[in-house]
Amino acid sequence: MAQRLLVERVSLAGTLDNCAGGPSPWRTWLTCEESTDSLDKPHGYVFEVDPILGGNARPIIPMGRFEHEAVSFDRAGNAYLTEDASGPFGCFYRFQPKRPHGGHGSLHAGGTLEALSVIGIEGDLSAAAEQGAIYDVKWVPVANVNPGDDDTPVREQAIEAGATPIPKCEGTWLGVDGSIWFVSSRGDGPDAEDEEDRSVGLNAGQIWRFDPFDQTIELVVLLPHGSPYDQPDNITSSPHGFALACTDGDDDQWLIAFGEDGAVYPFAKNALNDQEFAGATFSPDGDTLFVNIQTPGITLAVWGPWRARR
Repeated sequence: MAQRLLVERVSLAGTLDNCAGGPSPWRTWLTCEESTDSLDKPHGYVFEVDPILGGNARPIIPMGRFEHEAVSFDRAGNAYLTEDASGPFGCFYRFQPKRPHGGHGSLHAGGTLEALSVIGIEGDLSAAAEQGAIYDVKWVPVANVNPGDDDTPVREQAIEAGATPIPKCEGTWLGVDGSIWFVSSRGDGPDAEDEEDRSVGLNAGQIWRFDPFDQTIELVVLLPHGSPYDQPDNITSSPHGFALACTDGDDDQWLIAFGEDGAVYPFAKNALNDQEFAGATFSPDGDTLFVNIQTPGITLAVWGPWRARR
């Protein structure tokens, strides 16, 4: 059946450097600022957008002021937030709301913001170098979730409290099995030219799966340095038995598909230019994949037939 655009509209304005964001359990969208610059006002927050009612310009302050990338929710209603930052690296956060599954606007009621600490990892998360490795985790609280420009940033508070720094902590998504996926886009290694990019390990990207029940993380995909599908960024799962990641590498830009066995396959290549794919997500019925080319700002709609889930 032919697909056609029905309606499009501006939903929110006045935010700065919005990145991936993610859907809420009640089918609104959380959009995330990837900058903490203060221009006309402080930035670095999460905002809620209703597809019918439009966006709420009031920031969700309890979810923290930091360089947000993406957000996902587990089935208990906890939110997971990634932080694409350096000097030091960012962290992976859990926000436990006071009103889980509370619906539109409920996140403003507050909650607890914590950062991931991986037991057995020294330095930063790139130190994990064995695909399939599983680690126990714990969560450390963030004392001041809304620091001013002269206060200690959220990530520095978290790392001082024992959180694990994560190089290029990018996408996150809820898996069909209830697990939470998140991405460390690359590890530039101890010999990286820029000091702020130096990491324990050298790789072209890690894709992790967090089990909210066992409180463990598993390194599902480890892309070796030099991989043609380097630097996975935004991530999404599909209802068709595979997941997708948008790469933001130095050369060709790809959508890559992968499954639970860690094998990676090319799904689509950007033949238009050298700009990254971003914000891949499936429609609620699973029939259409939407994905953006970041520059010049193009949204693509891709539809099947998709291979049925096995």
